[in-house]
Amino acid sequence: MILQIRKTSKEDINFYKLCLENDEFRWNLYGNDNVVNWDKFLSEEDKHLKFVISKVENEITEDVAFAHFYYNQETYDYESIGGIKPQYFNTGMGLYASIALSSYLFNENPNMIINTAVFKYNQRALKVWKAIGFIVIDENEQKILLRNNLSQFNNKYVELMLKRIKVMKCYVANTFSQHT
Repeated sequence: MILQIRKTSKEDINFYKLCLENDEFRWNLYGNDNVVNWDKFLSEEDKHLKFVISKVENEITEDVAFAHFYYNQETYDYESIGGIKPQYFNTGMGLYASIALSSYLFNENPNMIINTAVFKYNQRALKVWKAIGFIVIDENEQKILLRNNLSQFNNKYVELMLKRIKVMKCYVANTFSQHT
């Protein structure tokens, strides 16, 4: 399977809207708040890293997931938010997309630290994050906070899964570079 990683653009707003129309998607991302902050999605601040992950099959590219990493100046790490296209729930695509993007990020910046928060009821996401090396660093009544770095990510499970995918970075439309 080939997964393409590319930085987001304003044209991705329709992809976000497609995902956010789904009640389960919004519930997993926002919980009871259920409020979409479009300014955050569209922000072009340099310190933020925003990506769309696409599946490439038979020369057809389909966006399947997105991930945003917001730089925290106080802790010098990145807090993440993201999700998978609802039609890919329970297919393993979330795992593959998470591994592909993490592989790309740690290759670009081996010292990167990624934090993410998962609602306790979202056991699918929690299982994926733990499988690719995230460890629990805190929790409250609603959420579990996890952290990952390169040494945690480099585990036998991730190594096995990376043999099943090719990660491609897209510089501009239809221009790819293999990353492994």
